Amino acid sequence: MTTIVQQDRGDFYVNDPAVTFNTATTKLWLRSEYSQEYEGPFDVTLITQTDRYAKLIVAFPSDFDVNHKNGFYTYYIGQGSDTQPDLIYNQDIVKIITEPGGAPGEDEYISTNERRKADVYYRPNY
Repeated sequence: MTTIVQQDRGDFYVNDPAVTFNTATTKLWLRSEYSQEYEGPFDVTLITQTDRYAKLIVAFPSDFDVNHKNGFYTYYIGQGSDTQPDLIYNQDIVKIITEPGGAPGEDEYISTNERRKADVYYRPNY
């Protein structure tokens, strides 16, 4: 799943929710696939739930999108302490995008090797 965090909120879709979410006690944690560090807990608001999926709105801190937290995370929806979840209802991989890319050509890249010159350091004799 990919979610875009804009104005301190992100939409999460959970497939096949086995548990009816009690949003008063349910939180969301993110664990970075890069550093394996936890972020959260974040407040969750249930928007809609069917037998097939649930849509959740997650309230992120005001500086979350400014800090460019782009990347892949494992999200955990459940209950627990401040640092990590104790009871997990659902978990999966999510790609977080905090700032979508700009228009093409905004940052021009000029190569220092336009003629594709290469140095050969080793060449076997066959």
